[in-house]
Amino acid sequence: MIKIINKLFVTSVLGFGLCSCSDHNHEEAVKWHELRELDELSEFGEAYYEKKDMESLKELAPKLVNACDELLQSSVPTNAKNKAVIKELLKDVQGLRDLLTMSTSMTDAQLSSAIEGFHPLVMKLMGKAGLPHIHAHSDEHDEQDEHSEHGHEEDHK
Repeated sequence: MIKIINKLFVTSVLGFGLCSCSDHNHEEAVKWHELRELDELSEFGEAYYEKKDMESLKELAPKLVNACDELLQSSVPTNAKNKAVIKELLKDVQGLRDLLTMSTSMTDAQLSSAIEGFHPLVMKLMGKAGLPHIHAHSDEHDEQDEHSEHGHEEDHK
């Protein structure tokens, strides 16, 4: 009889534990396509900065401005975390975007410095929003860079 009670107790505790855990698994993942697009481009900006590839940085600047425009015009996902912090970080994105609109009149050092600031900011924004920061191609970055104009245009949907 005690063995049966123990089994029932263990089964009910495990069953309750599984039920309560599964409730957390039903939380929908945060999806923010525009932020992912900016992340992809800013990652390339960071790589071009590290390589001191000014030609690619100059080509990337207007693409970053467009991606910023798309992000800033999009809505913050309803299930994003830390919305107050996100709004503040979006102001920083706006500031970098505005700076890049003057890229043709910037020195190479100013332009590379501005673009270098994007990826860390985007990573922080993704973290505060609850999006994982994963680049499936991060180990293949150099190979992809050789195969397309900016490495991952073909990855964008």
